[in-house]
Amino acid sequence: MTKSAEASAEQERWDQMGVRRLEDIRDNPAKYIIKDSPLSHRPQNDDFVKSLGDLKDKTVLDLGCGLGGMAVFLAQRGAKVTGLDIGPALIEAATMIATTNKVDCKFQVGNITELSFASDSFDLVVGTAILHHLSEPDLIKAVQEVHRVLHVGGTAVFSEPVENSRAFDFIQNLIPIKGRERYRPSILQRKAWKQHLATLDDRPVTTQELVRAGKPFKSVRVRAYGFLMRFSRFLPPKSGLRKKLKNLDNTLFRVLPPLRQFCQSALVEYHK
Repeated sequence: MTKSAEASAEQERWDQMGVRRLEDIRDNPAKYIIKDSPLSHRPQNDDFVKSLGDLKDKTVLDLGCGLGGMAVFLAQRGAKVTGLDIGPALIEAATMIATTNKVDCKFQVGNITELSFASDSFDLVVGTAILHHLSEPDLIKAVQEVHRVLHVGGTAVFSEPVENSRAFDFIQNLIPIKGRERYRPSILQRKAWKQHLATLDDRPVTTQELVRAGKPFKSVRVRAYGFLMRFSRFLPPKSGLRKKLKNLDNTLFRVLPPLRQFCQSALVEYHK
């Protein structure tokens, strides 16, 4: 499959999310009222929100906006938000959700490696779990584009799943996981694992890779989250142990910094 064909297939896969949601948004708009950060269930949420600062009248670009939850959250806090994603149906769904929440957001179809915006267009760029869907060359292109469209003094903030240890990755992949929408077999189930890999449109990204990609920026800051939190997937959704694991992770990373190598997610700030 050519790179062009792969890109088209990826666009179609993601756009189907929008197609599936459009009718539900029309029929059940109350389900799509945004009251909190879309990352509120993640350990990095508090730091993510703090890193955004005062959003009043700031121009913000939300890359990989999906259904627009983050864009709406930012607009509710006074930002002038533009959301970008690769699927027309996703953009239509995001527009409907913004209207449902009575906020003014602009959404458009586009590729984050080739942004159509003029240089120095935004005060802030954000992205949640988007960079790990890119190849390493495309990740570098995307971050370079982010640097181009940011004002001098602007900031880009990305929340990304990461995997720094191949050994740790192998160990956790020994255990099959049954999620809401996707089953991940054990790596020992060779045929099933091969089929699973063929369905993926993401890859393990390291914190070192995120730092290297930020070379054009004046400074890069990376914060690590989730070591014991990895095991929260085996706990009930509303288990009080989740918060305890999060707090314990924070303590472990502070007392034993080398454990950050085994973090589950990272918050990266690029400062221009």
